[in-house]
Amino acid sequence: MSKTFDKLLALAESQTGYTEKNNDKDLDAAVGPTAGNGNHTKYARDLTAMGLPGYCGSAWCAVYQMWLEVKTMGKEQALKTLGPQFYNCFAVRDHAKATGRWLAAGATPKPGYRVIFRQSHIALVTRVAGGRIYTNEGNTSNGTAVVRNGGMVCNKSYLLKDSSILGYVKVEYPEEPVEQTKRSGWSQEDGGWRYYLGDTGLCVRNAWYKDGQDWYWFDGAGIMVCNTWYRYKDAWYYLGDDGAMCTGQVTVDGKWYIMDNAGRMIVEPVVLMPDQDGALQWPGLVR
Repeated sequence: MSKTFDKLLALAESQTGYTEKNNDKDLDAAVGPTAGNGNHTKYARDLTAMGLPGYCGSAWCAVYQMWLEVKTMGKEQALKTLGPQFYNCFAVRDHAKATGRWLAAGATPKPGYRVIFRQSHIALVTRVAGGRIYTNEGNTSNGTAVVRNGGMVCNKSYLLKDSSILGYVKVEYPEEPVEQTKRSGWSQEDGGWRYYLGDTGLCVRNAWYKDGQDWYWFDGAGIMVCNTWYRYKDAWYYLGDDGAMCTGQVTVDGKWYIMDNAGRMIVEPVVLMPDQDGALQWPGLVR
């Protein structure tokens, strides 16, 4: 097989055991404290961040397969392979038929093909041996039967003659993996601004980041948060129009607030003193 398929296989194997979450917290954790049955995954989050319909909170077996393709061969090629409605298994089948990539049930697939089941479920064929296909699939569970909406990434296997198999999507892999362009610094994208760290291609997520003299908070999708209050470690912060954390006096919806030098909203009594121009300023907390 090609180096591209080897890369895909290694990536798929590294995801085995990942469990969906109840909400958008801790999406990068394999299991994590918010593991549950809410259909929230990092796969949907990442595709949404790329401008693709990730549909976080919805069934995600096909979204997972698209994520693998994008990570391995890039967004453009992934769309050619699985189609613009990649989030729907039967739409993937229809796209494969329209582009001459469909292989009906009963045939023997190659490793790297996608298998689509009658239950509206899709999986990656990792190998074929002994009259069986071996798969890596998302939103399933352990066991011998086809399980859709099972909540995990698992490795499974099925008989080639399994009546649940609808057919296969042919996928061609180039010899060399596609080098993904790695962004650095600020980038304005669909949904807002992101900040990419060095040449890693990774953006700041669920964390503060200091750029120059200003601090910024980025949500789970890596989008800079602005024009809102944010509670962090039992303190309230206000992120302004430009996303920068505010300090000193802040007016929000006609109300005054005082933020200390670390950006935390002060809830203790304060004294405002006039400056040389007569404008009220906050010199410090009442002692």
